[in-house]
Amino acid sequence: MNNLCLPLEGVKILELATVVAAPSASRILADYGAEVIKIESPPFGDLSRITGRDHLLPIDDDNNPFFDHLNAGKKLVALNLKKPEGMDIFMKMLDKADIFLTNISSQSLEKLGIDYESLKDKYPKLIYAHFTGLGREGSEANRACYDQTAFWSRTGANRRIPEIVKALEKSFITRTSEQWSALLGEKDVICEVIRHFSDIYSDPQTVVNEMLEEVEYEEGTTHMPKPPVDFIGFDRQPLSKTGALGCDTLEVLSAMGYTDSDIEELRRKKAVL
Repeated sequence: MNNLCLPLEGVKILELATVVAAPSASRILADYGAEVIKIESPPFGDLSRITGRDHLLPIDDDNNPFFDHLNAGKKLVALNLKKPEGMDIFMKMLDKADIFLTNISSQSLEKLGIDYESLKDKYPKLIYAHFTGLGREGSEANRACYDQTAFWSRTGANRRIPEIVKALEKSFITRTSEQWSALLGEKDVICEVIRHFSDIYSDPQTVVNEMLEEVEYEEGTTHMPKPPVDFIGFDRQPLSKTGALGCDTLEVLSAMGYTDSDIEELRRKKAVL
């Protein structure tokens, strides 16, 4: 890393989000210097803490690559927002934040009293960023979904895939994948050869554009994607491992002025972890 300043240094972001879309956005902001405090609900936290096992990856507190690549560089705080004490802490965090980023359903946000309408007058300078799967309006606005189910599956294109594949197979077997790639490329047809995931590490475009960064774990080295944007003349934070649910709760609350005895009492009331 060069001794350059971080373009988002000084920006404070409060994240209340799970899985991929919103957490990956704030991870990029953290990479470029923003202070991101990620709020997770005890006792389980973000679902992405256990998603790695579906990809044959470890999901230990100190060895969780899937969770890390979405949440590197953030401070992890466990708050129970259903407890008055937990919500009080959250509101104090909002008061100091520049941006509130969430992908929690509108219905849940309203129930907690932290939807946009409830906060806009109390925190007029706060930027409120809400990720939704099916939009803010309509009968399905509160329906839980991922982007695949929200839009791709609704196009109906998937239903035609079998017949399209069958029609193309007879032609595709007449040439190698590399030959087809060259031929279609000459005609400006957008296509890509399906490769094994392990090929990405040696892919010429990946290497020359330095798209991956090595991160050391006890079991060895793994590679994580770098941010998809560059700020010329600025630096970014190196990718780092995260930690257990609530691993930064003590540090963050102490910085807010809570004493050790205050935090112990909050833990006793199960407002924080």
